[in-house]
This record gives sequence, C-alpha cells and structure tokens, in this order.
Amino acid sequence: MGAIDSEWLQGKQREHYVIGSLKDDYHHKLHKGIDQRPIDRYQASVQRVDIRRLSRAELDPIFLVRHERIVSNDATLSFRGRIYEVPAAYIRQRVELRHPIDDDRDELYLFDNGARIARLKLVDANENARTFKPSKPESPVSFADSRVNR
Repeated sequence: MGAIDSEWLQGKQREHYVIGSLKDDYHHKLHKGIDQRPIDRYQASVQRVDIRRLSRAELDPIFLVRHERIVSNDATLSFRGRIYEVPAAYIRQRVELRHPIDDDRDELYLFDNGARIARLKLVDANENARTFKPSKPESPVSFADSRVNR
C-alpha cells in the first residue's frame, strides 16, 4: 500500500479505500505472526466458536443510558419534563437513573450502588393533588450511601 494524500481522500472515499485495502491486500497475504493468511485464520476460528445472538431483553440492561438527579422533598424527580415517583428513602439524595437507548417505551429505572431498585412510575397529577406526600423517614439507614448514620 503506497502513500496517499489524506487531504485528497475525504469521507466515503477514505472509507472505501481502507475497506478495499483490507479486503484485497491485508486479508489475503501471508502474515508472519500467525503463519497463515488472516482470512484463513478467521474462517477456521468461526467454525469452532458458537456465536449466540442475544435477545432484546438480554441486551437492554447492558445498554442503558445513565443520568443523575436529586430527589425532591416530595419524593419525586423531574426527568425530561416529566415527574416520576421515587421511594421516600431517597428524599434529598442524588440518585442514578437509567433508561434504554431507544427511549421510546418511557422506561426509567432507579439504581443504587449498581443494583436496579425500581422502575419509576410517572406521577398521576390527579392522585398527587389528593394524596399526602411522605416526609423523609427517620431511619438511620442511607440506601444511597450504603451506611448507617448515627
């Protein structure tokens, strides 16, 4: 592969050049490190390895987007213009939220120390107007900090 002017080769042209070089040049020449052509090594290993495709249900927890929020005094938090209910133990705590990448299902999860605690529900405005909101519990346990306050 010879030298090439990178200013002349832009965008898709560069991509096609690199892919073409890999397909035509690199994959089909003997590689001294493995004593064979890379394409032959790949094809031999593909037959020995069982490739299992993961389902959407298995992939979703892996690719959740993370955000942080502070829970308000009425055990709610705001996320993207919507208000969600949070367990009262997290009042005035900074919490970690996660949601799927595609975000078309309105799923929002509360995580604490890497563990999924709950799927958060949207606040029902009608019910919220009639219901007493809890005050911060007098428990010495802090779920967010994994410690006991004394």
